[in-house]
Amino acid sequence: MQIQNTGEFEKRSLYYWAKLYETQLKKSEHYKLLYPAICINILNFNLFKNSEDYNSELAIYKVQTKEHIYKDFKIIFLEIPKVKKKIYNELDKWMLFFKGASKQEINLMNNTAIKQAYETLKYISHDPAERARYEARRKYQLDYNTGLLTAREEGKAEGCKIEKIAIAKQMLKHNFPIEQIATITQLSTEELCQLK
Repeated sequence: MQIQNTGEFEKRSLYYWAKLYETQLKKSEHYKLLYPAICINILNFNLFKNSEDYNSELAIYKVQTKEHIYKDFKIIFLEIPKVKKKIYNELDKWMLFFKGASKQEINLMNNTAIKQAYETLKYISHDPAERARYEARRKYQLDYNTGLLTAREEGKAEGCKIEKIAIAKQMLKHNFPIEQIATITQLSTEELCQLK
């Protein structure tokens, strides 16, 4: 399950599909032995903003004729936030489970596999070692996100500084007064003197 949109998930999903397909063959085998590869992505965010359906299935079609070709290729995206409380089929039941259905809702589903998954998840959640692994993963995600944000902010600041220096150099070249350059670029007079 993908918890958050990291901004490149479409490419990552294609990569996952390609690995599923590519790793089927051993060294001495041939292409005719390849089976269809189906990559199922369960997302805890909305990837397709223009659709209300939680189930999006991608396939390859010939543009001119809309003919479905390359039946070995299929990528499915299941978007949890779009799941409604109504149940029409077994997939709806599983999606409600992924969304965090209560024990009462799960019992009403009348699906032994989902009940077993619920009990397993409950067991893991109470296991101290599993909980510690979950907390460590969560901490890593938060640290990673914070590190990215900090790097982005530092990169922007560095970029602004470089731009200010370039502007200051141009102004110095055209003999603008130091005080005016300092006001416009917000660089100190000491920094400007070093640029001469």
